[in-house]
Amino acid sequence: MDDDPLDHQLQNGLSLRNAGGLQPGSDAVTEGCQARQRLLSLNTLLAQAPMLLKLLFG
Repeated sequence: MDDDPLDHQLQNGLSLRNAGGLQPGSDAVTEGCQARQRLLSLNTLLAQAPMLLKLLFG
């Protein structure tokens, strides 16, 4: 049986190095663009709110 501590350290280092990788579906640029679009949509809705309230309550 081979219980070399250096061998165990090398194997542990390799497994930890691969564990923290990026997920394949994450794209920060796309997510940022989507967040910006949602914010613009919200701003548009808030800008139109007084007109919509006036139409509803006349």
